Amino acid sequence: MNKSGDSSINKYKVDNAIILAAGFGSRFVPLTYDTPKGLLPVLGERMIERQIKQLHAAGITDITLVVGYKKEAFEYLIVEYGVKLVYNPEYSVKNSLSSLYYVRHLLRNTYILTSDNWIRNSLYHAYEPHSWYSVNYVHGETPEWCTITDDNNRILDVTIGGHDSYIMNGPAFLSEEFSKRFAVLLEEYYNLPETSNYYWENIILEHMDELEIYCNCQPDDNVYEFENLEELRCFDASYKTNSNNKAMADIAAHFNISEEKITNLRCLKTDSDENAFLFCIDNKDYVFRFNPQGNSISDYPNQCL
Repeated sequence: MNKSGDSSINKYKVDNAIILAAGFGSRFVPLTYDTPKGLLPVLGERMIERQIKQLHAAGITDITLVVGYKKEAFEYLIVEYGVKLVYNPEYSVKNSLSSLYYVRHLLRNTYILTSDNWIRNSLYHAYEPHSWYSVNYVHGETPEWCTITDDNNRILDVTIGGHDSYIMNGPAFLSEEFSKRFAVLLEEYYNLPETSNYYWENIILEHMDELEIYCNCQPDDNVYEFENLEELRCFDASYKTNSNNKAMADIAAHFNISEEKITNLRCLKTDSDENAFLFCIDNKDYVFRFNPQGNSISDYPNQCL
């Protein structure tokens, strides 16, 4: 046995995976009032379960979920898949940087996933040669994070918005060397008041010169992040007629329509209406309010945008 060779390859062995699953998923109301976004089924399989199975198939069984909103909904995964849960108490007031902060001690040769990605073919392996972020090509204008790379596909810069570009979309892998420096920066950024809305990737954007990370280019149809219910309906037709959500069923019954006619769903973001959401039918806005005395549907003054 070549011990020197074994030692050389072992430094590339993946140690673990972290799945970020703390957020509310406001663009998926009212579905996320009942179910965290990552637990929504797509083509009959919950998004987070599909990713856990893909990790297991690659031999990655040390998996930690960072949870927040409806954290108890994820507890069945402990028994079913042997995952660990870490609670982020700041999930409602800070962005994903805080979620990764609470598991910074776990960063080694580590996959970082988001619970609400749907991935057709697995990106995961027992060994990884370097740090990478999943990207896919977008034609035309996009508001997403667009990468600028060198000839070796190392990410040199990222612009927020662009055109005809590879965009950051999906999971990432951080090597142990990358993780050591990143964890130090993560602590520094967490303690700055101006970073409460930061994604964890913002640290990479601001330290490209010292954090070496490459594009893992994916086909257009491999990694999906659904921005809203309309996008999910286009991918999984079952959501057009039955979302398995009582509020949606009540609206459909009230107007005697199919659920697919209910569009432009979004939170009504006022302190007095935190348990309400807006929706649109035939170019007219309505508001749905959850009330202990009985839910209500009423006209909303503004027309759909």
